[in-house]
Amino acid sequence: MCFKRVGCVTMLLLADSFSLAVPVFAGHEEGTDIIVVRRSGGAIYSLDRGSISSYAPLQSALGPAGLLPLEGEFKGSGGDGQADLSLRGGGFESLLVTVDGARVNDPQTGHYTCYIPLTAADIERVDLRGPAGENAGGAVSGGLDFTRRLPLENENVISGSFGSHSLSCGLLSFTRGNGESGARASVLRRRSSGFREDTAFENSIVTFSGLLRADNTALKADWGYQDKYFGAYDFYTPGKGYLSDERTRTHLAEVSFSVEKDGMALSPSFFWRRHYDTFQLDRSKLRSSYLNHHRTDVLRPAVDFSLEGADGEKVRSGAEYASERIVSRTLGNHNRDIPAVWVSLRSAQSGRLAASAKARLDSPDRGDDIVSAGMDLSCALSGPYSLKGAVSADGRLPSFTELYYLDPTTSGSESLKSPRSLTCEAALQRSVSGLSWQGGVFYRREKDVIDWIKWDSGQSVWRAENLSRLDTAGLEGRFRTEISKICSFSWNYAYTLRVDREAGVIYKYGPGYTRHLSNAVVDLFLPFGTQTFAVKYTKKPSRDPWVIFDMILRRRLNARTSLFCSVSNLFNSEYQDIEGVPRPGRWIEAGCEVSW
Repeated sequence: MCFKRVGCVTMLLLADSFSLAVPVFAGHEEGTDIIVVRRSGGAIYSLDRGSISSYAPLQSALGPAGLLPLEGEFKGSGGDGQADLSLRGGGFESLLVTVDGARVNDPQTGHYTCYIPLTAADIERVDLRGPAGENAGGAVSGGLDFTRRLPLENENVISGSFGSHSLSCGLLSFTRGNGESGARASVLRRRSSGFREDTAFENSIVTFSGLLRADNTALKADWGYQDKYFGAYDFYTPGKGYLSDERTRTHLAEVSFSVEKDGMALSPSFFWRRHYDTFQLDRSKLRSSYLNHHRTDVLRPAVDFSLEGADGEKVRSGAEYASERIVSRTLGNHNRDIPAVWVSLRSAQSGRLAASAKARLDSPDRGDDIVSAGMDLSCALSGPYSLKGAVSADGRLPSFTELYYLDPTTSGSESLKSPRSLTCEAALQRSVSGLSWQGGVFYRREKDVIDWIKWDSGQSVWRAENLSRLDTAGLEGRFRTEISKICSFSWNYAYTLRVDREAGVIYKYGPGYTRHLSNAVVDLFLPFGTQTFAVKYTKKPSRDPWVIFDMILRRRLNARTSLFCSVSNLFNSEYQDIEGVPRPGRWIEAGCEVSW
């Protein structure tokens, strides 16, 4: 497994579970600020630039995403294959993913949502938000947002690594800026022969970001391209031994122009995402000749207006017109247009209280209107205690796969309704110097949830259908202490329970969510670098648990040069994110980074 896996486990331990966060401190190098995972404005976790560069070098966007408390099921080798990320047992279709606030979810299927053409060098921050904190719509279980780095200062980075299973990787990133305007170009290339047959991968990313400022105006342009190939051993057919492969190509572009004056801002923008996918079930063509080709396009012009007061209160509103289209060998050619309007309010601090609220309407030309609304409230109690809570309602449109997919054993349904959700959450937290803890709960009620099911064992075809009701609840908590100036310890736990109200239903994929997640990490802050040792316990319903040990060793040579070595799955444990699909054993990666 690659370095991202170690970083993922480490920061899962540090960032804690899915609930309400107090400051969390990750391992830090001498002379740098402590990394903080914070909460504000609707259950937001933030991962800053320092932790991204420390734990996820030489990675695509999935590296920093893996540092947050997300459930993940992976095809291929971690972030270099396919990743289905989910939050609070909600499934990969229920997580909203945005880049600079712009929705990037693939309309064909959530399997392709996390194909994001960004390198870790291009990302300033990654935020994990609760449903109440999202404005883009579709945050049934929550939202994941990537904020691009602005190209403001001169910076050059050259990195390289090698590791197990013929792993090799290189990253080049060059930025030129004058503090107000600038441009950056990045190139990332990762490849490996794979940890077993049919798990080889090649992952290439090219990005460009430009910013031009003048007086109260700014013009920003961003573009990224990712070309990814990987062996897809048995991902869609667990336990059947198909040697499959998949190749994807993803374009992502956005241009925006903004005008700001006296606390007011107006910003029109245009967004485009194109995704190609080719999947071959049996590359030998002896058992099957099944071959899929898809192309999806999302075009979205939008305008955003905001007004901020002197005391920090803010009103934001906007409108957009999204056009989603697919050209597919198996799904056919389809399109839908989705106009939307939204408004959000953030109050000024009033004594011990702070609050925010949102409302949004999506009105597609095909399907149900979706109304999203939510609010959150925080209250400072006596001493170091605080109480926080949020409530929200949201929904999502069915994917094109859920609507139109058809093969001899599986069928979509054009009559599907849009799934809806209602979420409530609350937490009590306490934080003093060197010691912090928190405890929280959440509850989500979902209506018209979509799943692939049969009503009896004699039914020949799995069919996408709406289920009347699904309830999900969870307990979440963390503990952290600074044992000394050179040592810290964290322990975290999350429990999630889904209660299906349907009787007699047979599920194609079963309960794939994580019920128990427990983590512990020790960071040693030594003069030459931080050394991290981590252990993670995972238990899914009706399956045996597994335990994974990881470590990251760092050596700073000078102000510009550093070395790292990561070992994931240190004791070579056998485990499966997806039942029937083996995950990598011990994987070692070593590298060097030079920046100036």
